[in-house]
This record gives sequence, structure tokens and C-alpha cells, in this order.
Amino acid sequence: MVNFTFFPIIHTVEDKEIKQVVEYAYDLSLNYTEEIKRIFEKENFPILQGFTDEDLHRNTPRLFTDLFMINFIKSMAKVDLSTYAISRSLSSKIYELFLKHVLKLPRNWMTKQSRLC
Repeated sequence: MVNFTFFPIIHTVEDKEIKQVVEYAYDLSLNYTEEIKRIFEKENFPILQGFTDEDLHRNTPRLFTDLFMINFIKSMAKVDLSTYAISRSLSSKIYELFLKHVLKLPRNWMTKQSRLC
């Protein structure tokens, strides 16, 4: 399964600093997706196939500017942090998963993003 949130844009980023942030966000999303998949498998919850590598056209022209990409990631981070409050009231497995990934973020991650915007 391909993570289509970041994969299409990761190859078109031009700015080196923004590319580092996009790659970092991509790696986090891959780890997060794999852990969710393991939880679903353990709970015998059906896992959707979703998009595959065959659905991706790698030679298409760039759709977004680097500035848009970094702002998108910043917005997604805000959504994740908002979800944190909701996750506190849910299953302990979901809460532990969320904490594990939020705690991986470097302390200056949001500051570095803000400087780039």
C-alpha cells in the first residue's frame, strides 16, 4: 500500500529545507500507517487495499508549490494535535499510538516549519 498523502509531492519539492520536512513527514506517516495496520490485523478489522503503486503516475507535472506543501504539512500537524484531545477519551491503544508518534517530533519541528512559511 502506498501512502498517497506525501508520495506524489515528495519527488517534486525543489527547496532543500522544505524537502527535509516533507521527507520527515512522509517517514512518520509510513510508520503510523504500518502501526495502524498491525492494530487492525490484531483486532481482525478489515484492511482496505486503497491505492496501489500502479495508480500513481510518476511523470506527471508538478501540481503544488513548495510553499503550499509546507503549509499543507503544517495544517495536517495542527489537525493531528487537535485529534490528540479526542484520542484521550478513546481506547488506550489508540492513545498510546498517538503519543508514540507525537513524541517522535523534534522539539523545534513547528518552529522550523513556521520559519519556512
